[in-house]
Amino acid sequence: MLYKNADQILPKHLVEEVQTYFNGGYIYIPIKKKKQCRWGERCGLRQEIDERNRHIKEAFINGKTIDQLADQYALSISAIQKIIYKKKK
Repeated sequence: MLYKNADQILPKHLVEEVQTYFNGGYIYIPIKKKKQCRWGERCGLRQEIDERNRHIKEAFINGKTIDQLADQYALSISAIQKIIYKKKK
């Protein structure tokens, strides 16, 4: 999280208006909804996990057991089950 001094980035009248509601301390300002990305989308990790999960499902369909997949991907049996049985949205 990036901290900035409001005096340095906001107009004086806006800082004074905010101070009428919250004087001193930290305020979290979320990013706009249309600019939010799903977890891992910016760095590509989300794609890697989706690809891994696709491979897990295909391997299960082709006969690998849940135990084998858990060992191969270093995941718990319950994690593999969640991946395999998760329904598409």
